[in-house]
Amino acid sequence: MNNVLLIGNGPCVFDTEFGEKINNFNGLLVRFNHFRIENYEKYIGKRPADIWFVGELDHSNSINYYDYVIIYCTNFNSHMIECIYRNNRNNKILILPYNIIIDAAKQIENRPGAFPTSGGMAIYYFIFLGYTVYVHGFDFCERGTDYFDGANYLSGEKKMPMPCPCHDWDLEKKYVNRLIEEKKIFRLL
Repeated sequence: MNNVLLIGNGPCVFDTEFGEKINNFNGLLVRFNHFRIENYEKYIGKRPADIWFVGELDHSNSINYYDYVIIYCTNFNSHMIECIYRNNRNNKILILPYNIIIDAAKQIENRPGAFPTSGGMAIYYFIFLGYTVYVHGFDFCERGTDYFDGANYLSGEKKMPMPCPCHDWDLEKKYVNRLIEEKKIFRLL
């Protein structure tokens, strides 16, 4: 069976120095949205993403840095798609089908108007494809948002930006914990 490691952007990455473990992971490595590696290598490794999973289109100019890109968006229009493909230089792009997004939202039991995070969507998608899924850096905004947005987080200041209200963090946490209990996904240990 194929393995995939999803490296989330949660501040919990600072709890363990998994850099070498991530660098040596036997399988696909997926990173999300605005991730950063520089200065965080001992926590999240320095290995480049095999797949960039992006849920926001404001970084379509970054698309050419990655061989494989999965785009998750709930409000596509023809202009967005044109922009994506215009900026594309020989990489493989998959725009997740809307029915998969809806199925994932049902599985995660999101409240009306909310939708899964990129991480939640990736978990659902790679399980759907039959991968053995490992996760690291998923903390559901319990300590703020992204590890790299809290510039002073490592120096002791625990203040992080507020999480996006368009996601149902508590329900997504229950979904992920249920999958871990059922041994459908695994935390990186």
